[in-house]
Amino acid sequence: MNEPRAQGASYEWTGNKDCYKAVNYLNDVFVNTIRSNGKGHNGERMLMIPGYAASSSQNVLDSIEIPNVGGKPAENICISVHCYSPYEFCLTDQPVSFDPKKSSEPSDIT
Repeated sequence: MNEPRAQGASYEWTGNKDCYKAVNYLNDVFVNTIRSNGKGHNGERMLMIPGYAASSSQNVLDSIEIPNVGGKPAENICISVHCYSPYEFCLTDQPVSFDPKKSSEPSDIT
């Protein structure tokens, strides 16, 4: 899933407890579906799961639950996190200078 979120909602990019719960549920279904398939290396392959909107916010990171498989936390799980900060450095189409010596800018990306 790429940035799973409640598209069009006022909380589209921040989510809420129900949103976090929904993404954790989808991650659980995904992991258990792959792990229960005995073909190939599905029992051991690395699986990537996101938090809500794949956000790097602390609220979202704290909400991520590693799925359980057979009553134990799933192994070989990678968390997908996207961070576009500072926005001017990552996403703008306009030329912007970035000064790594400016105190506020490096803190956004370190």
